[in-house]
Amino acid sequence: LTEKNDILWATYHSDILDNNQYDGDIETYLNHLDSIDTVSALEKTLRLNNGEVYHALTQSMLEASRTTLTTVANQLNQPQPSSDTETTVWFEGVYGQSDLGSFDEHNRYQTNISGLVAGLDVAMTDNVTLGAAANYYNISSEIELDNGLPVGSANGKVFGLTTYINHHGLLSKNSYITGALDYQHGNYSMDRQVTFHSDFSRNFQSKTKASSIDAMLELGFNLDLTNVDVNPYARMIASRVNVDTIKEESLQKRENHTSSLALEVNPKNTTEISSEIGINFGTSFDVGRAKISPHLNLHVQHSDNDRELDVKYVDLAGQSARIHSNDGGEITMGVGAGFDIELGKQVSIGFDGNYQTGDQLNAWGVAARLNVEF
Repeated sequence: LTEKNDILWATYHSDILDNNQYDGDIETYLNHLDSIDTVSALEKTLRLNNGEVYHALTQSMLEASRTTLTTVANQLNQPQPSSDTETTVWFEGVYGQSDLGSFDEHNRYQTNISGLVAGLDVAMTDNVTLGAAANYYNISSEIELDNGLPVGSANGKVFGLTTYINHHGLLSKNSYITGALDYQHGNYSMDRQVTFHSDFSRNFQSKTKASSIDAMLELGFNLDLTNVDVNPYARMIASRVNVDTIKEESLQKRENHTSSLALEVNPKNTTEISSEIGINFGTSFDVGRAKISPHLNLHVQHSDNDRELDVKYVDLAGQSARIHSNDGGEITMGVGAGFDIELGKQVSIGFDGNYQTGDQLNAWGVAARLNVEF
């Protein structure tokens, strides 16, 4: 064995053998491990039951906070209806899919997110806007091993609140700074499967809660070139994610058979820093009584994290194994395009699409929004 997680999980089972702490399904699992004669088959069998699938919960919370903070940043950069009022109410519906290979290339996370973000912006002065937003998302994740074998799923309902400030002209005439603080809370239900031959299949369910606290800082410049608005920017998001303890329950319990392979998982608090450098291009033109404003976004993003889980069997006392997700970072590139239509001096609608790709990630999303000024 060469991978850190495989070695740690194998060592954990070696300690179980040394202490003669096994019976039932754990004994069957150990006997199966002992019968395997190739390293690749041993690695895959170890990964079936090491709890690594629960890294998906941290990823899900990060998806929620990033979606909200990116929506807020984009909202502040969109053309607004040309009224003289100072208050804007806006709504944005979002839908996205992402396919993320784990950073150690052993699991694959397929995530869908859909929901609504609603916000209120108040122009305090000509240069300063204060705002608040709330969000609700349904997020579902399916997890597979690298050979396509399903090993688990997670479904969550995530609620969030965000406050933000935007200041134009602080550093120079064309500059702006946006700062935001965000809180997300999620309720999750999970399913996990362990199948290592045709005669042995176990299913487990669990529920848990998760939360994240996030901060965003963006610095940019609004440059008005000939018939084209250019907006270079740099954005940083820092997130702290906490997932409560997970205790699985065997579904076979209903059949008078409680599997001893049920896991207790204690996710460690995760800190992730995400940085993005990008540029927006926009223009506008009149079509009848409406003004149409198309826009294009290009960006490069880097994220850095190290996710850890302490994993043990529910029924066994003693030490746990610490299962890692990543000790490095991921660089992705993205493109987005869309348009806004000003229907009057107080109302505008907009539509966007985006695509992001990297060594481990492929993701896309769409959004529709409504802005109303009072």
